[in-house]
Amino acid sequence: MSASPEVPSGSHQGAHHHDHAPVRHEGPQPVVYALQTDLSLGAAEPQSAEELLGALRELLGGLLAALRDGGCSLIGHVKGMVDADDCGRVFFSVTSFGGTPSIKGSIEGPLARCRLTLNVIVFGIDEPGVEAATRAAMSLHLGPWRPE
Repeated sequence: MSASPEVPSGSHQGAHHHDHAPVRHEGPQPVVYALQTDLSLGAAEPQSAEELLGALRELLGGLLAALRDGGCSLIGHVKGMVDADDCGRVFFSVTSFGGTPSIKGSIEGPLARCRLTLNVIVFGIDEPGVEAATRAAMSLHLGPWRPE
């Protein structure tokens, strides 16, 4: 008598198929918003990495405040990257209104250009509201850095 191979619990074996009903989620649905833009100082003098990271922290604080003011009830995450080509890159994330942003990686300055990638998943606000909050925060909280 040969032993049959063990089949992990919950796995499907054989040629049978199941029709799975679509999963319905009751409750709030997230809004997902993404943005990628080049940032520049224009004709201004290049800034140190510390100045850029300060502007990034200001941007994140301003964005969280604008999201809350716009009706956002929960932050899934706000995360992204600042890529300064040969000067390096940093990754950032924040997951609550009162949270301190986590920033990992390094950028060496001085620099006058970089690329910002932002990904926002939130609840309680619609996509136009998230976009408006993002644009307002970028306008008010990036210091001399401007989207191109």
